[in-house]
Amino acid sequence: MGGPAMRVLRWTLAGVLGLQGLAFALHPAGADKAVPALLRVALGLLEATGAALFLLPRTVRPGGVALAASLAIAAGLHLWLAEWPPIAFLVYLAAIAAVVEGQRAAGRREVRHG
Repeated sequence: MGGPAMRVLRWTLAGVLGLQGLAFALHPAGADKAVPALLRVALGLLEATGAALFLLPRTVRPGGVALAASLAIAAGLHLWLAEWPPIAFLVYLAAIAAVVEGQRAAGRREVRHG
């Protein structure tokens, strides 16, 4: 999958986004009344689940889709709250796409050489 650098990127993304997702899901419900508790938990768990799937080579693609979806929903939530989404979301999306594409390319090489 693109060697050790892509593996480090994949694990770093999964760790950072997974921990962010868990922190968001477990955030005390009363601290931010603008975001309903159910939405907070669902979005946080989607992100954490996507990160867990992203760790495994066989489930990188569904994990990437879940992570991208959680970032898109989070961006929409920021806009709904009249806030700009963090610009880091774009960096995360680009890195997710690079890892997924690297995994896909590695799979094609294995088929040809396997």
